[in-house]
Order: sequence, then structure tokens, then C-alpha cells
Amino acid sequence: MSKTRKEVPVLPLEGDLTIACVETHRKALIEAFAAGSGAALRFEDVGDADLAFIQLLCSAHRTFHNAGQSLTLEGTVPAPFMKVLKDANITACSCGVAVKECIWKLEGV
Repeated sequence: MSKTRKEVPVLPLEGDLTIACVETHRKALIEAFAAGSGAALRFEDVGDADLAFIQLLCSAHRTFHNAGQSLTLEGTVPAPFMKVLKDANITACSCGVAVKECIWKLEGV
């Protein structure tokens, strides 16, 4: 886990982001949440993605948001994520977090 200028942890998301790696990333998100400074997610060389991993990020975002912390995305959301979001009909109003705060408030979602 690296840090940005404002000491916000940057969590790299790389490789296949599927149910097989949810637990590893869940632990990293819990650690970032416990630090209390929010976090940023950076996609790097993503292969595959599935709904389980997207649900992890939605849950984490809602948890951070409800605690007054930010969880943001850095860079471009990779095509595999966009496909799962579209196929699952996940939009910027799916989880109940205010639309302007939604992590998936992206063009095409």
C-alpha cells in the first residue's frame, strides 16, 4: 500500500479481481478504513473482474462514506469492470449512497 501527497493510502487493484482475491483486498480495505484517512483505489493491469469483487468495493465505499471517509478511484476503470457493471445493471444510484458521491458515477455507467 503506497501513499499519496495527502497521506491517503493508495490500494493497487491488479490482475484478476474476482472472488478468489476478495479476502486479500477486504483486509487491505479494512486496514485503510481503520487508519481513518480514506483511501484511493488504483487499477493496474486488470485481467478479469466479477460481481463479487465489485460488491466488495460497493460495500467498502458505503462503509467509508457512512463514516465520513472518502474512497475514490484513480485512473480509468478497466473494461472488465465496466462490462460487469453494465451486465449487473449497477448504476450510480444502486446502493443508496447519494448519486454525487457514488464510486461508480462514471460515464457509461
